Amino acid sequence: MRISKYILTADDYGAIDYIDQGIIKAIRMGKINSVACFAVRFDRNGETELSERIQKLLDLKKEGYKFSIGLHFCITAGFSSDIDTILYGNSLTKQNKPKKRYDFKSAVNYRFNQVWPDHLEKELRSQIKTLQDLLGDEKIDSISNHHGLVYINTNLFRPYARVAAEYGIPVRSPLTWRKAKLEVKNWDRKVFNLTIREGVKLKMLDQLRNALDSKSRIKVAQNLNLIYPTCLVDEFYGQPFKPNLELLFQTFEEATFSAEFMFHLADAEYRLQHGFNEDQSDQIRTYSGIDSSYFKWREMEFNTLMNTDISTKPLRTVFRGLVEIDREKPVWMIKAGK
Repeated sequence: MRISKYILTADDYGAIDYIDQGIIKAIRMGKINSVACFAVRFDRNGETELSERIQKLLDLKKEGYKFSIGLHFCITAGFSSDIDTILYGNSLTKQNKPKKRYDFKSAVNYRFNQVWPDHLEKELRSQIKTLQDLLGDEKIDSISNHHGLVYINTNLFRPYARVAAEYGIPVRSPLTWRKAKLEVKNWDRKVFNLTIREGVKLKMLDQLRNALDSKSRIKVAQNLNLIYPTCLVDEFYGQPFKPNLELLFQTFEEATFSAEFMFHLADAEYRLQHGFNEDQSDQIRTYSGIDSSYFKWREMEFNTLMNTDISTKPLRTVFRGLVEIDREKPVWMIKAGK
């Protein structure tokens, strides 16, 4: 029997120090073994450029810290590095007249049916190139997607998956662990978990049926022979309570399939250094597409992760270390013993 594989990923690296410093601390504490990095451009106005941020990760690897670096593909924040997209725009962008360029459209009330597949493919190739150029000899270990748009709409997932297959890069699983019928309490005592509430806030209710249809995206990924963990544990997102995370690790300790845990972290020390109290975290400088209303929850996720014992029994690996058997059967089939 195979033992579990944990991939512990921190999303959203490369935008602001508040988030980046939290992720770097988590790496140093051995709580994270995968980092999902932005490769889009932001109006930094003298702040740390992406190249310097990526170099910090490469320096950590030189120090001996074991973690992988993946692309956090983004079409809902910042703007592209592709010159044609900046100047002339496409179906992914909207005009920014003051800046005389085209920026990515907001995730709020996103118009999925307006996206041209070839525009998405071109942008993904551009972001892969941007990150790979910065990484040098270090391979991009995986691709995920900011706001998860391509994971709730199969028409967007197809071109995304085609490019991932073309480059031979593993992807985040199209299957969330809720489909595995592994029960977890809703520790924040609200009717819906925060993943669903975030969809409501972004006005994506019209995509609910599409979002629930993960089988079609699994089929696309399998037909392209993509490598991905069996499932994504996103249930912790928005419910950063220690009993919840401990229950998740306990549940997966006896599992015979791989799982990626998705975390959104931020460093409270950064907030305090800049004179903001806990209730003022949403006033920290950010960018369109980086949700400042969630900053307080990021700190809670960070503190919970730092204070949760992660079992050393399961093998902790990264995406390129996954093997064929990890994607042979969906979780519900494994649970049913089929």
